[in-house]
Amino acid sequence: MKRMVYKRIIYKKRIFLMLLIGMLCIVPIKAKASNADKWQKEWDSLCDGMEQDAKKLLEKEITSEKEDISSEEKSTTIKSFDVSNAIPMWTLYSDLTMISDYHKNNNDFSKLIKWDNRWYIPAETMTDTYASILLQREKDGYHIYGQYFDEDDNYIADNASEIKEKIKKELPDTEIEHVMNVSVPFYKISLIYIKQSDGEEMVIPYQADGADTLDNIGEKSGTMYSVSKFISDMENVYQEYTEEELNKTVQKNKEEMTLGGALEPKKKVSQVKEKNTVNSAKYIIFATGIAIIAVFGVIVYIKKVK
Repeated sequence: MKRMVYKRIIYKKRIFLMLLIGMLCIVPIKAKASNADKWQKEWDSLCDGMEQDAKKLLEKEITSEKEDISSEEKSTTIKSFDVSNAIPMWTLYSDLTMISDYHKNNNDFSKLIKWDNRWYIPAETMTDTYASILLQREKDGYHIYGQYFDEDDNYIADNASEIKEKIKKELPDTEIEHVMNVSVPFYKISLIYIKQSDGEEMVIPYQADGADTLDNIGEKSGTMYSVSKFISDMENVYQEYTEEELNKTVQKNKEEMTLGGALEPKKKVSQVKEKNTVNSAKYIIFATGIAIIAVFGVIVYIKKVK
């Protein structure tokens, strides 16, 4: 009898130990999953704060319930929108001084970013084509700042779900603290900024149609890079304006009564010289080819005359 009781006690201890080991294995997994979802919860929280007011505005201002709409108008008439799948946008404190600001802040790109309370609302036209509504929060509430029916100045994705899938694909099983979609209009690019729990910073850059920023620095739209590499590549090609140069531009715009939209990214002298050298070489090759053809033509003509 005592032996049977003893066996039962051992059996119960084994079960308890197995359950304890199982719980210890499960807890870190759950914690990891929770951390991995932290940035998505942040997005959901921001969206919850925007959704109700945005819906009221869009339902009032954006409507497809019009009679006698022509076929041309249908392609630019929004019939539906999805506020719950909106893309939140952040900006830099100064995109003109992005490179120097990065170094001033101990190479911590997150300190350059500020919440802009700007949203791209995915929408659909009456011809079932993609559209986007730009929403911006001001002191008196949200305002519609634009409707786009092809490409907008976001460049990243059509909706938030696409970005979430992109992050999961690029960084599976990675603990992520923050993900921010950052607009950098001076360079005509947008960035998906990612900060991992270990402090590692990554970025996925996208450039506007017709822009050449990423081409110039040797990077590709939609490809992930470390922030340090991205800044290094930018620094190798572009030279930021000095404070004196910026002040002169502001003063000139005041004198000429302009708003100052002409300031363009400035390439380093070595980059300009290299481009000019390549262009000169192309011109010389082209001119030499024309000269050879001309000489050959003269020779043929002389032979025919003789």
